[in-house]
Amino acid sequence: MQQEVQKFSPIKQRILQYVDTLGISKREFYAKTGISRGTLESPTGITEETLTKFFATFKDVDPLWIISGEKNKRNEYVIKSNNEALVYDTDSIIRIPVFDASFAAGLSGCINGAQPNVEEYLAIPQTMLKRGAVYAGIRSKGQSMSPTIFDSDRLIVRMLDKSEWMDMRDEHVYAIIDNESRGFLKRVKNRFEQGFIVCMSDNLDKINYPNFTMRADEVVSIWHADLHVSALMPNINETYYNRLKRLEDKVDTIFGKLL
Repeated sequence: MQQEVQKFSPIKQRILQYVDTLGISKREFYAKTGISRGTLESPTGITEETLTKFFATFKDVDPLWIISGEKNKRNEYVIKSNNEALVYDTDSIIRIPVFDASFAAGLSGCINGAQPNVEEYLAIPQTMLKRGAVYAGIRSKGQSMSPTIFDSDRLIVRMLDKSEWMDMRDEHVYAIIDNESRGFLKRVKNRFEQGFIVCMSDNLDKINYPNFTMRADEVVSIWHADLHVSALMPNINETYYNRLKRLEDKVDTIFGKLL
């Protein structure tokens, strides 16, 4: 596409450059924007209607950069990519995409093998993120991690280099992709020295949400859950109080039968 870019106006060059970063074809671009096919290939100028459709579809692009080629310092257009993750820098705020492939919080869940589409963004202060790390946003699905993580909660996960796996901290929450492209959001016990890890659900219903092990050769990638965004704020103390009360009730029942 770079050879074609040189033939067109500077504005079309920058639009085509932006399309390149999206990894979509021109056909997909035209279908998504409603712009007439062939517009970008035409050596003529670009109309106000075309620009309006473009900016209405791609709200994250910097208009100043598209029109003049200058970067707006208050909304700098920078893209860092690493396979599944994209990070957009805007001064001190990092906009992290949340992908539409739901990440399972239960055994049956999985993410699809194709490059997922972005469904929304989470704006995170740069100071809360580790410099140079690769992040992605995911949605939990199911109740296996309740009462810590609920269905449809958002998490910002950080990809671990394989050299970090041996030093993973026990009892932290991780997103794990296996060699069948399944995704698991679990609390993990690190047993890589023995060749496996233990994946645990926070849900007390161990009949429906049992713990399980995963061999090291089954693990493809591991992402540490750094941040958690939820519409719910559970009272953990109340949860444990209820557990204690149920235990006391069982003890009372047992004593009642013995007397």
